[in-house]
Amino acid sequence: MSVAVRFFNSPMTMLGSRLSVAALGLISAPLIAQALGPSGRGETASALATMYLVPILLALGMPFEVRRRVLADGGMGAVRTARRLAFVTAIPAGLVAWLAVSTLFSGFDAASTVAVVVALMSTPIMVCWMIDIGVVGAQRRFGAVALLQATQPVVYVGGILILALMDAMSVAGVIWANVLGSVATAIVGTLLNRTHRATPVPWRGLLRGSTTFYGAQASDAAYQRLDQVLMLPLIGSHQAGLYSVAVTIGTLPVFLAHAVAAPVFSDISRTEGRARVLATGDALRSAFMVGLASAVFLAVVSPWGVPLLFGDAFAEALPAVMFAILGSLFVVVIASAGEVLSARNLGLRMTVAQGSGLVTCLVLLLIFGPPFGAIAAAIANASGIIVALTVMMMSIRPPLHTIVPRPSDALLVVRRLTGRGGAV
Repeated sequence: MSVAVRFFNSPMTMLGSRLSVAALGLISAPLIAQALGPSGRGETASALATMYLVPILLALGMPFEVRRRVLADGGMGAVRTARRLAFVTAIPAGLVAWLAVSTLFSGFDAASTVAVVVALMSTPIMVCWMIDIGVVGAQRRFGAVALLQATQPVVYVGGILILALMDAMSVAGVIWANVLGSVATAIVGTLLNRTHRATPVPWRGLLRGSTTFYGAQASDAAYQRLDQVLMLPLIGSHQAGLYSVAVTIGTLPVFLAHAVAAPVFSDISRTEGRARVLATGDALRSAFMVGLASAVFLAVVSPWGVPLLFGDAFAEALPAVMFAILGSLFVVVIASAGEVLSARNLGLRMTVAQGSGLVTCLVLLLIFGPPFGAIAAAIANASGIIVALTVMMMSIRPPLHTIVPRPSDALLVVRRLTGRGGAV
């Protein structure tokens, strides 16, 4: 295998892709914020969070189960069956769309309402490309993972740039740009994963296996985005807009989190005994190093970067931004810890961890969100993340000496990102 091909199929390619996507996000988010102001930014953030959350909830854990089956036997039959099942999600998605525009988004104008309904009815499309990302990840085709993960944001940001150039930015336009990105990603996924020659597996067995992972995937998605969905009715569009900026900054390290976590599932799945313990320790320490470095960097640049990028109207978001950055450190570790639990087939424990974090976040949000706004929401989110990670670590129970940071961890991170795998 040539050096170029090996590099393309290494986690480093994913890192480059995710950094590019993060940079694109720092283009689109300020454009939306400056054009629509805090209130408009809050409305778009709530709508996009709903569009992200609903497909994951309706996928019933299929992306995880399909990934597990592909890793186990290399066959594509599960992919073909899962794609067929994905289109059934259009039925409940239609009901969710009606409920959403009748409650959460009842204040939207007609154009935005239509955009939300179409976006949520497009749920099967997102489910399909989530499945495709899991497949190429299980096959360690990291270049393909990078391509799939970059397609949606590239198309989306392209749409935002066109809207900005035409001076036509609107909540509806932002939603339509996101839908187009999802469609493009599904097309790329279909081209990367050909299933026409595969024999479909029984759908009942696939769904039974999927339910093992459903709770973990659903609770993970919920505690990442449910707070943004609830911001409009809880704290109003202005404070929701401020909080969305904090989330934008705080989630930048997520791109690094997934890149460093990419090899973890296969590393843990293929090892036993002491080798598995060491691989687990390497994964957690690497994630902590990446999270710490990114959090320090963001904390240093945010005081001048937020007003510069988003405008002076968002300067009051800085306290919330700092708490979001604190939470981001632990989000990076959670990504790898979740892969460890998934590889060890401990989906229920992952569900308990994510559920604990979600409940913590929601309770604090409901109590302190209305009177204190964006900063309370950021504190609630960070608290939920810390609780979730604590429960995960109690389930993994790594020996203390394997997770204590050490000077060589910086080199470990580099090896994991450039060496086609994690365990060293």
